[in-house]
Amino acid sequence: MYLAVLAIIILLAGCLDNQSNNQKPPVSNDQQGGIEIIRETERMDTNYAPTTNTSNNSVIDWGDVPEQKQRDVENYTFMPYDPLIITFFNVGFGEKQGRMVLIRRGTLDVYIWGVPEETYAKAYSFIKSYSDDIEYVIIPSARDLNFETYYRLKSDFQVGKTIAPENIRLYRNDTFDIYLKQGDILELAGFKIEVLQAGKDYLKSNPGDMSLVLKVSMNNTCMIFLLDIETGGLQRLNSDNVYRFRCDYFSWNAYGVYFLPDLYLNFFNYFGPKHMIADGSAFGLYDRGTRLGLYQRASAYNISVARVWENETVTIIFK
Repeated sequence: MYLAVLAIIILLAGCLDNQSNNQKPPVSNDQQGGIEIIRETERMDTNYAPTTNTSNNSVIDWGDVPEQKQRDVENYTFMPYDPLIITFFNVGFGEKQGRMVLIRRGTLDVYIWGVPEETYAKAYSFIKSYSDDIEYVIIPSARDLNFETYYRLKSDFQVGKTIAPENIRLYRNDTFDIYLKQGDILELAGFKIEVLQAGKDYLKSNPGDMSLVLKVSMNNTCMIFLLDIETGGLQRLNSDNVYRFRCDYFSWNAYGVYFLPDLYLNFFNYFGPKHMIADGSAFGLYDRGTRLGLYQRASAYNISVARVWENETVTIIFK
């Protein structure tokens, strides 16, 4: 009898030990994504003056075989240990909510573009400091601001392909290399750019609401780019149950959506961000009203806020 009881105790102890070995402790966000925010106050290069472009007809002279030269730009490389780096640059001016974002892994450079004429020289200097060529440029929407300096960019730098929302054809006659619609996924250098939203016909009266909304992710870390979205687009994003997921970061710009700040309370509840990156400009009218209310609501949700215009650049690293 005694031996039988002892055998049962030993068996139970072994089962408990195996169970404890199988139940690993939860992994923290830092372990999952290696999340880090770097605020830079000085740039690598202070030269604001673009050099004179010597190419013909404001188009880069690719050489005798232009198609091969363009393919060479897109032959990026990366290593498994390379982090995903997202850098926001201060290119706003006054009331113009300028945007320039670099998404990089290895030698792949993807720029999200929306630079006003007044700060193109500054954007040019940033790019010369950070990039030797540009594999992809993303145009978020048909807003005029996104095109003020787009063709200057293409004449001053080697650019591989330009990406735009499919519905941009409703507003402009420009031709782009890649058109994206909702649900599309680009897999680049071991990370993903997923299109959460690209507008619907009933929103087409406002090019901002027809903007791309992107999810950039690598491993267990992600960031949502709201880009040019306005009230109707954010309402639709909040109501779309398919795209509710937890995401550590999101970026936003100062447009009309901030006059309905309760939309952001729903966004915070659905996506649970921990960090807000405010790009655009420090134009005081927004901060005195709608931005201040949004900052207060973010604080109530323990969401940290990084204002790009206070740091010149803000860099996020996904390791």
